[in-house]
Amino acid sequence: MAKNTPLSSADQRLQEYLPKDVSMGQATWLHKQSGMKIILHKYLKQIGGLQQISAVPEKSKVDYYPERNKATAFVVVENKDGKTFVSVAEADPSNNKNNYPIMMAWKRALDRAILEALNLQGFFYSDTEVLLTDDEVEEAQRRSDEALEKERQNLNKSSDKAKEMIKQLEQPEKERPTANGRDAEEMSYVHRTIERIKEAQSYDAFISNKEFIKNEDEFKRLTKADRQLIAVSAKAKEDELMRMQAV
Repeated sequence: MAKNTPLSSADQRLQEYLPKDVSMGQATWLHKQSGMKIILHKYLKQIGGLQQISAVPEKSKVDYYPERNKATAFVVVENKDGKTFVSVAEADPSNNKNNYPIMMAWKRALDRAILEALNLQGFFYSDTEVLLTDDEVEEAQRRSDEALEKERQNLNKSSDKAKEMIKQLEQPEKERPTANGRDAEEMSYVHRTIERIKEAQSYDAFISNKEFIKNEDEFKRLTKADRQLIAVSAKAKEDELMRMQAV
């Protein structure tokens, strides 16, 4: 299999599906032994949500064979156009290191079906497919953490003004710096948008809110600094929800 290259057409297609604030370095890594390009399961779930690809429970099936500690999964997903995609997977002691073969079989089949719906099967594989050694797991996590930290540092370097604006917005109304006309209108929209972001109680709700906001005419008219202000709040909220989801 060809090595993962930053300019490959498959990489570009995947980047288009990822949330705008997620880089390829965060979402994928290269399995050196096989040359496979691996995408993390959590990002495939996010892509599925953004692209309105979801499992169809009444058409999907999971079987468990306790005497062999083995599970098989048949998963059907449907995209926003109503087209269906089917995949199967299995998990047993020969290809699964954790104690949850049913969940692993389901994840593998779901991830394969999502990749097929995106026409990326064969170019990327889910991390649920790879039987990793402990060292490989640690290396993959380290690289993902480093990429995420780099993104945070870049954001922090360019967001001092945005953070100051957040501080102002969090002050009581009467203590905020005065603004007139268009500036006041835009600041009011920024404040309302930040509050809407903070109200999200789940990651799916957060993603839906963010996509809706990005398509609003008011958001498109904002200055780069105002958009940066909203981005800082969105990143903080996303980190909070990701921590909650991981628990």
